[in-house]
Amino acid sequence: MEQVTRFAYRCNSCRNVEHVAVENRVIEPAGASCSFCGAPVTAVPVDGEGGFPDPYAVAWWDEAMHASVWWSSRRVKHEDAAGVLCRVDTLSTAPSEPADPDAYRVLLHEFAALHDVDPVTRTLPDWLDIARKAGWKYDRWIDQWLMAKGADQAQAKQEGPAGGSPLPSQPEGGPLPLPSRVIAAAFDGLNAWDQKQWSRNLGDPPHWLARARRTPGRRSPVGGATWDPVRIALALFDREVSLLKLDRVFEQASLRLWNKEWVEKSDYLR
Repeated sequence: MEQVTRFAYRCNSCRNVEHVAVENRVIEPAGASCSFCGAPVTAVPVDGEGGFPDPYAVAWWDEAMHASVWWSSRRVKHEDAAGVLCRVDTLSTAPSEPADPDAYRVLLHEFAALHDVDPVTRTLPDWLDIARKAGWKYDRWIDQWLMAKGADQAQAKQEGPAGGSPLPSQPEGGPLPLPSRVIAAAFDGLNAWDQKQWSRNLGDPPHWLARARRTPGRRSPVGGATWDPVRIALALFDREVSLLKLDRVFEQASLRLWNKEWVEKSDYLR
């Protein structure tokens, strides 16, 4: 019976990635060459589904994706995180196309929206945890790499220099209050106010709206007032804005972290 050994390699010269099957013999991994450009490559064995047995997966993804570099970085931009989680290594001189373009577009959009609302420093473990909790699709290469390292996400975060909680942007007391510009955009059209009217009224709020203010505005480069969107929504319900319209507000990416609290506090109204 013929024995087939499968190998894979990634060429650092031309970025070619290829799987090869070798019958009845085992090739020397270090002696392989790229079929496209002929450059020497190091081939590693794979299983029938293209996966890498330990310890090859760690070395493969460290070489192909700079996995250890990204994972231990103290700060990863939202656009880089979306790329890495979809197998686009922006540290490479010739980044590849995303493995799943649709998943990449979703992550890029959602990560950007979250960063716009809450621009704190995040690591790759933070971004991965956000994607997992939200149920957003990403390429499973990083799960394979973590499994090969023998550490789940929490263990790996403890090993890394950044550490921290899975969602540093959402403290134990609940999600962070939102700035006026985010509130104005999110509630645009409700209470017969467009976005400009919301911005103006948030600057000089009526009593019912002022009660939802968390911090007062101040003249500084970094901010004005911040708001509790759930309190605003409950006040709008009292002003005859429908629950259907209010539910849609919390489906927006900018308010997604507040959705759970909105559902809980509006339950008695349903």
